[in-house]
Amino acid sequence: MVSAQDDANAASSGLRELDSENFIRDRLFKGSSSEVDRYRQLVTGRVGLLALLRYELTTSLLGSIPGALGLLLRRYFYRSLFKESGEGLVIGRNVVIRYPEQIKLGRKVVIDDYAVLDARGAGSDALEIGDEVFVGRGTVIQSKYGPLKIGEQTSIGGYSLICAMGQVTIGRMVRLAGGIQVSGGMYHTDKPDVPIADQGLYTRGPIVIGDGTWIGMGALVLDGVRIGENCAIGAGTIVKENISANSIIVPYQKLIGVPRGKS
Repeated sequence: MVSAQDDANAASSGLRELDSENFIRDRLFKGSSSEVDRYRQLVTGRVGLLALLRYELTTSLLGSIPGALGLLLRRYFYRSLFKESGEGLVIGRNVVIRYPEQIKLGRKVVIDDYAVLDARGAGSDALEIGDEVFVGRGTVIQSKYGPLKIGEQTSIGGYSLICAMGQVTIGRMVRLAGGIQVSGGMYHTDKPDVPIADQGLYTRGPIVIGDGTWIGMGALVLDGVRIGENCAIGAGTIVKENISANSIIVPYQKLIGVPRGKS
């Protein structure tokens, strides 16, 4: 839990406040917009029915087709939805795509079944996935507020969550095992008479995972953390502080923070 002292420290250290008006919930329920307009805000963000119709027809007709036929059809027709998309794209069944025109995909990207690519908070910086990246089954890649970038040849295991609340940058050749959560942002808690949801959000800064790092199953990487290159982080680790390059982090053991190759 974040204490009132944490809030005071945040205010004094120049940390970034997150404007609630930029979050999808406020956009959906602000004003007297129609059901169609709220749905458009949720899935594409674009004004006009033509873009929404094209999105609906493509994803509804092709999204759940099984087997090689489905893969081939999605490879051909889905590419036109994205801001950029390289050759060799593989998209599995029932993949959810939000704000595709703010998503950049490199060459030979593979998105497994039931994954989510959501760029609603990326703006012009976009959600960017590099060449030969694998996103596992059921994994959520979400730019909730700021940009999110995944470097080439990185793999993300199934049922993970990567959520950018300020910015998330994952380097090249990173290995993230299944069930990992990478997410930032904190609520203020210094007003006991105000609901937490109304007190505002802030971030301690970007989350960065360096090139060549491996993180084990079920690990949690918190707000503002920077992990150096070529680190090995064990399953179930809660990473809440910066980690220098070439470190080995194993929870519940004395190896925590020991540089590789040293005793």
